[in-house]
Amino acid sequence: MSTRYTAFMTDPTRRRLSEEEYLAFLAASDVRYESIDGFLVRQEDAQSKHALIGGNIAVALHPAARQLGGFVYKSNLRLRLAPPVLPHVTHYFPDVMVSFDDSPMDALYISLPCLIVEVVSERTRTIDNVFKASDYLRIPSLHGYLLVETATRAARLYTRSGKEWAEQYAEGEGTLSIPCLNIPLSLDAIYRNVPL
Repeated sequence: MSTRYTAFMTDPTRRRLSEEEYLAFLAASDVRYESIDGFLVRQEDAQSKHALIGGNIAVALHPAARQLGGFVYKSNLRLRLAPPVLPHVTHYFPDVMVSFDDSPMDALYISLPCLIVEVVSERTRTIDNVFKASDYLRIPSLHGYLLVETATRAARLYTRSGKEWAEQYAEGEGTLSIPCLNIPLSLDAIYRNVPL
């Protein structure tokens, strides 16, 4: 059993589920679960601040994505990672994704995002900054991984430069350069109507 997510699993002694078992479990559950290396991780309900920030980001990215022929997805669409990206099939629910993949409109997941956004809370800080970052940065199509704080006006953006990743950080009134859409994203837009 993989130990990298043990602290976040609903039951660390549970056996690894096949993808088919996970999808059947997910379909029968009223609660959303991610499948990380085949192990279930329960997703906590988002607080209103978390949801507002994610919504603001989706709204800010949407015009540029549509103009370029891309799509912005909110947190109810899964990200599916499979070999060779990861050794075991993994399903995440990122807060926001941008993709230019020509997936069918009835698709339940995407696999080729160019941008992933996670809104970070105290509960999710380690998994978003360490574990998910490790997995996301392996995705060949990914140009950027944006982590946005809920406790303060701050965001960190990892961008691909060849085979290396560079880091941008903005705090207070700053702006980040969003890759694959080639647009600026200000902290004012991210935190619009969010009291901090």
